[in-house]
Amino acid sequence: TQETLSAEAWGQVNKLYLYLCSRRAQKRFAASPPRFFDSIKRACILFDGLVDGTLPRTEVFHFLQLGRYLERVNQISRILNVKLHGIAQNGEALADHPVPIVHWSSLLRSCSAYEAYLREHHERIDPEGVVRYLVLDSDFPRAMRFCVARCCESLHEIAEVDDDEDGSEAERQLGRLDSELRYIDVGEIFGQGLSRFLTGVQDSCNRIGDEIHQAYFFS
Repeated sequence: TQETLSAEAWGQVNKLYLYLCSRRAQKRFAASPPRFFDSIKRACILFDGLVDGTLPRTEVFHFLQLGRYLERVNQISRILNVKLHGIAQNGEALADHPVPIVHWSSLLRSCSAYEAYLREHHERIDPEGVVRYLVLDSDFPRAMRFCVARCCESLHEIAEVDDDEDGSEAERQLGRLDSELRYIDVGEIFGQGLSRFLTGVQDSCNRIGDEIHQAYFFS
């Protein structure tokens, strides 16, 4: 809502809303869907930057961070599940699966991870490395482990403001997911089945979201 955001952040989200309602947006989408979606992505990145640069680190900021990163975990897991459906199941080695390199490059690009991955892996696109990077990397801001850690930090800050000494169920579930992503390795993920693992992460995100709603927004 307007009163919780800075004027700059509110102005940006309002500008994006008005654009999406305009004939100009309809024409751009009809002419070039990729350009249209790229403009939306850039507008969202600008909003995130304005939030980061103009909001005090209060409950409002941490709720925005919590929502952003919890949604990102869910979306990255869904992208991986769709892109890699049927690969490395039933004990099959991912590296042995005959998937073209262009498939892995496309996966990285769809997660805005292509350049960052190549800088770290020196232009070698290794299938298991791709999954390890998007799931278990602790430094890349779109990796699932990174995002869950940020969720834990923000929810902890929110709980401290509310004097919740025992910790909420959402905190406990986030803590379990954070521990799993810290200590599991790629071999274990494929051992239990990639799709099963990713579906489990999505289920955890849904439960955590429900618990946050019950704890802070349900009346």
